[in-house]
Amino acid sequence: MIADDLAQLLDDEGLVSFDTNGTGGNCFIDVMPERPDTAVAIRDTGGASVDQAHPYDRLTAKVWVRGPRADRSAATLVQDLYKALNGLATASLPSGRFLVSLEAIQSPAHLMVDDENRDLFVFNVRAQVRVPSQHRLGW
Repeated sequence: MIADDLAQLLDDEGLVSFDTNGTGGNCFIDVMPERPDTAVAIRDTGGASVDQAHPYDRLTAKVWVRGPRADRSAATLVQDLYKALNGLATASLPSGRFLVSLEAIQSPAHLMVDDENRDLFVFNVRAQVRVPSQHRLGW
């Protein structure tokens, strides 16, 4: 699972406000609450099969960004998040794990306009995270 690490990284960069309790801020894990209007949700989506020859897992996540249609804030924010995450590599994650690489699977796309006239954008990312074990020692 990578969503919490991504939310914390984005918070550290000042792009979102992530409250690990899920009660404040504008960045949430697995849910997109009705408020605030401008919000980010990150959900783990599984990942690719594990290659036992390498000590890392291939994890995936979906990043949603919502904001008022009138000011285009969501369009700007989704691009900022995309640029902050795509290409990130060789970094320690907030969880203490080591990020080998992170890449966007596709560029941000406009998904829909909700019932409150807010834009919703989305993009997916794939991360390789080092997870050594007694059977996957590797490098």
